[in-house]
Amino acid sequence: MIWRAAGFQTSQLCDNGIPPEEKLRIIFQMHNDSRVDRVTRFMPFWLMWRIWKSGNDLVFNHTRTKFQTTVEMALNDTKEWLDNTMTNEQQNGNRNADPSRNTKWSPPGRDKLKCNYDASHHERNTVSGLGWILRNSQGTVIECGMGKFQGRMTTEEAECSTLIWAIQASYGFGHKKVIFEGDNQTITRMINTKSSNPRLQHFLDTIQSWIPSFESIEFSFKHREQNGCADFLAKQAIKENTQWSLFHSCPYFLSPYVNNDYS
Repeated sequence: MIWRAAGFQTSQLCDNGIPPEEKLRIIFQMHNDSRVDRVTRFMPFWLMWRIWKSGNDLVFNHTRTKFQTTVEMALNDTKEWLDNTMTNEQQNGNRNADPSRNTKWSPPGRDKLKCNYDASHHERNTVSGLGWILRNSQGTVIECGMGKFQGRMTTEEAECSTLIWAIQASYGFGHKKVIFEGDNQTITRMINTKSSNPRLQHFLDTIQSWIPSFESIEFSFKHREQNGCADFLAKQAIKENTQWSLFHSCPYFLSPYVNNDYS
């Protein structure tokens, strides 16, 4: 049912008379076929992953996952993977031409602040972490925060939860010209294009509702190499005894990461 709902031919994949090894060969043949679009080529692997996780939820958590939900999550996983992954050949060919692959954080313009944000995502009841950091054009930390929250179903939901807190905190501290920068290209694209997504719609609507509150607001994507401080805060949050923390200057444990961005 899941494979059929995802649009794959099931006559061979669901034939009990065909051994699993042969079914895997079929999937790899399709994956290596350049005439097939990339999402279709990669999605079977994420479908298998989600089917396996749904089975675990049924056995260990007594939770039954709808087949439509499994397909939707596998599709989101596939698109996120494709958005955030490049082959070695692409990396080597584009590294000099693509400044977003630099390993250093890039400062905003003189009259703006940049807020980097990130989530350390863990599913379901496992605690996840979030972190955000506001810096000016000189790289000086103006504000930063980190906290824990209950795990979301997908990475995108966790990233949106983090971004919403970063937006609210920036506004609450009186900063009205801000660039919000994260390392999830899917989220950035959906916000900038005002795309709809059933699972994320509440998050996206909340983000859009905050935009008029700012004099100038932008949402940009950078690869993880340029989002190291926010990534560290998100991971550090899980280790802390407190539920959340706010800092109005650079905390000592973050200083090496901030300095590395400017060294």
